[in-house]
Amino acid sequence: MKKLFILLILSSVFFYSCKKDKKEIPTNATKLEFTSLAAEDTTLAINEYTKIHAIATGDELQYKWTFSGGAIVGSGKDVEWSVCHSDIFTISCEVVDKYDNKVSKSIKIYAK
Repeated sequence: MKKLFILLILSSVFFYSCKKDKKEIPTNATKLEFTSLAAEDTTLAINEYTKIHAIATGDELQYKWTFSGGAIVGSGKDVEWSVCHSDIFTISCEVVDKYDNKVSKSIKIYAK
């Protein structure tokens, strides 16, 4: 009987520790929406740059930028991107709110 009791306690601890903590979203939270991702220019000459703007709504947003080549300068919803060789590039932005909800968008920019 004692072994069964110890086994039940250990299993409870194991299952409780494996539960993932999910941030509870209050009813008055602003829903995360990623409305737009746009570049001023989508065709660039080598060594030119373009401004890229993300439009999103939600609570305490963070913007995470990734790109297949070139360089991004800045952070937040507005960045500048430039490239030093010709190709077709993908620039992506992931928006994360304070509840760990994530939404992403990508655009293509041509450098010639």
